Formats: sequence, C-alpha cells, structure tokens
Amino acid sequence: DSNELSGHIPSEIGLLTDMTAIDASNNNIAGSLPSEIGRLTNVETLVISNNSLTGTLPSEMAMLNSLGYLDISNNGFTGSSGVLGELAALQALRLANTQFDSVGDLCNSNLVGVEIAANTCDNMIYACTCCTHCCLNEPNAQEETCPLLAP
Repeated sequence: DSNELSGHIPSEIGLLTDMTAIDASNNNIAGSLPSEIGRLTNVETLVISNNSLTGTLPSEMAMLNSLGYLDISNNGFTGSSGVLGELAALQALRLANTQFDSVGDLCNSNLVGVEIAANTCDNMIYACTCCTHCCLNEPNAQEETCPLLAP
C-alpha cells in the first residue's frame, strides 16, 4: 500500500502461487493486468486500487477460485466486468470509478450476497441493481463516498 511503485505488473506475477494477499494500492502502476494473474489461485485478497491500470480484465481472472476480496477501484479498466461474476469465493468487490461498459451483468452471475461497491448504480448506462453500495462520482468531492468494505 502506497510504496511509490511505478511501471507495470510483470507476467512473472504468475510465479507467486503461494501468495494469499496482495496489496499494491495507491501507487503509480500502469498498463494492463497480465493474463498470468490467473495463476494466483491461493490469493484471497487482491487490492490494486488507486493506480493507473487500464485495459480489459483478463479472462484468466476467473481461475482465482480463492479470491474473497477484490478492490480494483479508481483505475481505468474498460470493457466488460463479466469475468468477475465467475469468482465463486468472492465476498466483497469494489469497482468504483472504473470505466467498465457496464456492471449490470454482475447481477446475473454467481455473486449472490456479495457486497458490491460501484459508482452511480442507478443511472441507465451503469445500472447495478444488485450493488449493495453506490458511490458518488463527483470530481470535487471533499470526502470518499465509497465504503471500503471489509476484506
């Protein structure tokens, strides 16, 4: 958390198969998530929020079958968030202030009873009827409007 890391996440991250928790939040990590992230099948907590990550989520993320807490908020992820619906062990998900096309597809997935924090859940483009927390996306907000959720 806030180690002044910069650069990208290398494909060698897939070699860290014994890791159970990763917190690389509040850094300047850019680029996309490598597909090798799917090899981290023991990871229970993955926090990569508040970086400059972009691109689509790799389909290999579906192999993170131990992942209970995921925070990818405040990044530039785009495309579909659908792969997140395949995370069977997921208990809490923060994806506020991302650029996904939609998060509504998560409501039709396996994420029953999962705490989901997303931005403006009720607008037509970003509708998330199953989200448990809706986070305001106001550029001049003085305080965090999105709950951290418990890992």
